[in-house]
Amino acid sequence: MHAQAGHVGPYAEEISHTGRQLGTSAPAFIHLALISAARTLHRGQG
Repeated sequence: MHAQAGHVGPYAEEISHTGRQLGTSAPAFIHLALISAARTLHRGQG
């Protein structure tokens, strides 16, 4: 498990099936969810 840690210690938000760290994509998922919610609310007002 320690071999999977990043150079400063923490783990990436996503790890591939091979164990490779895929980086910090959590902010991207949050932004997509926010955009999706805004579009849904906008459709409800139209």
